[in-house]
Amino acid sequence: MLTNKAGNTLYIVSGNNHDLPSCLLDNEGTIIRTGGEMRGGNVGGGATVVYNHNLWLDETDNGFDDSYGGGEQFYNTGTFQKTAATGNTTFSSGFLLINSGLVDAQSGVIVINDGGGTNNAGTFNAAGGATCDFIAHYTFNGDSTFTGAGTLELNSGG
Repeated sequence: MLTNKAGNTLYIVSGNNHDLPSCLLDNEGTIIRTGGEMRGGNVGGGATVVYNHNLWLDETDNGFDDSYGGGEQFYNTGTFQKTAATGNTTFSSGFLLINSGLVDAQSGVIVINDGGGTNNAGTFNAAGGATCDFIAHYTFNGDSTFTGAGTLELNSGG
């Protein structure tokens, strides 16, 4: 288990892959990712699970994938914000984004290619010129909200 405590900043840098097989990552502070694919999976110890309780700044066009297989989950109760990069950040079909906080595309595209589970009551925001793109079936609860001058796309049964 890796915990980033409140008041701390964890930098995830370089274009290399960042492998977190069978890992629990608990963010109570700030995470700034500037490069590299986040790869999770089950390697005999359970699936990779990420809890973002505060702020995750994604300044890259790399995604989250299940390279090692196993039903990965990204629970966002804080703010997941894409900034600086203008391409795609993708949550692959095996890395569920479960949002009860704010998913905020300030630039580029946040591509959500998973079902998202059933506990999605958060906000999805796309600033002007940015996009939140749901390319697979996604379950929204009644409390889900959509904001911003950008594009919110529901492309496949979302």
